[in-house]
Amino acid sequence: MRRISVRDSAKNALSKVLTPIAKHVLQSGISAREVQTMWRFAIVREAATRQQANNARINVAGIAAATGISRLNISRILKLLKEKSGNTELSRPHSANRVLAVWQSNPAYTNKFGRPKELNIFGLGRSFESLVIKNAGGLPVRAVLDELVRLGSVEIIKSKKVRLISAIPRSRGHNTDEFNELSDRLSLLVDSMFQKIRSPEAEFSISAIEGQLGAKTALPAFRRQVLSGGEDLLTNLRESFLGSGQDDQLTELDLARRHVRVAVIYHDFPCIEKQKLSEGKRKNFRRAARQ
Repeated sequence: MRRISVRDSAKNALSKVLTPIAKHVLQSGISAREVQTMWRFAIVREAATRQQANNARINVAGIAAATGISRLNISRILKLLKEKSGNTELSRPHSANRVLAVWQSNPAYTNKFGRPKELNIFGLGRSFESLVIKNAGGLPVRAVLDELVRLGSVEIIKSKKVRLISAIPRSRGHNTDEFNELSDRLSLLVDSMFQKIRSPEAEFSISAIEGQLGAKTALPAFRRQVLSGGEDLLTNLRESFLGSGQDDQLTELDLARRHVRVAVIYHDFPCIEKQKLSEGKRKNFRRAARQ
């Protein structure tokens, strides 16, 4: 049996972490190119921060050696980070988003009031087919249509036409504040778990329970007990140990000083059984357009 290396284990662990992120990416309409760009920015930023932490100047060649990213791209990323312009200049929306953007902004596909027109799915002229051919980077018209229908952005009407419902997929059931809170909590959790791997002497634990509540009336009481108990625990810990002025008696060389993180995670969701895919035949809209 081949011995699994630490590097292989790290890759397997990262793959598991990326799976729920991939689900979020698909539901949020973020392209794979944008994800790659964000990853490059994050890893270059971290490599540069490590260099600066060691009282060294930022060395592009050193970052390239550590990350495998070309020195040219690293220089561009560092410049954009310095200008605080984020990663937008190196990103590009995926094909479905480009189609939606043109549909709601190009006069050829909007009415006199500036609203998106209902378009014939196939045909010459200003049709959904022509919109996709010009803006979807060579993807099949039907593939783009199916994806937009899945996201809830368009609906098929009269079997031959398509209507724009929303430029933002309806499956994105979040707002900006929720995304910010999620990213803050998730980054703390992932960082703590990897800190444990890097520093075995550090204390880290996750205690969890999971199961199905047998009665509907039990959910409110269960939720209330967990949330109120967790909030009371965190409040007591904060008031008793954090910001109490005890740190004033410690020096920077005091080895007893420790940074602590405590979080309470609660999540309830409906039990959804996997539904069988429809066995009906896939409708041929091109054939319907000819009739």
